[in-house]
Amino acid sequence: VGAPACLFFSDILKSNPDVKVILTVKDLNLWWRRMKCEYSKKQGHFVDMSIVPNLSGAPTKVSSSQTHIIISNILSYGSVEPKEYMYKRKYKEHVERVLREVPEERLLIFDVDETDAYNKLCKFTRSTLCNSKLISSSFPTEHTVC
Repeated sequence: VGAPACLFFSDILKSNPDVKVILTVKDLNLWWRRMKCEYSKKQGHFVDMSIVPNLSGAPTKVSSSQTHIIISNILSYGSVEPKEYMYKRKYKEHVERVLREVPEERLLIFDVDETDAYNKLCKFTRSTLCNSKLISSSFPTEHTVC
């Protein structure tokens, strides 16, 4: 689950004692480039700060998708605008927190770029949907970055 839901993993973990956690990780610089790319695809750019309601109370039109991105970015990274240092720091802090708080037997550290990622996922989830046909086609062998 992505942001902002991943921010509440600790509460979800406590409320569901049998839940398993999949921590998706990747190279930090590659993650940052993909992050910028994803937002570019969705927005054409990162959230334009001029759409954020101002304190004067003047009406500002903000679409629901823009509102979601604004809230998600603030909760997840502490900033609406992309700040590489801040976003990377928050990413690292999140990974460290998950590693600290989730018991090892309930945690899969999942790197999609690993050659056996799908096998690890199938084994961890014990999914009946896993089969060799899916294994060979589930993850692309190359990931493009904008």
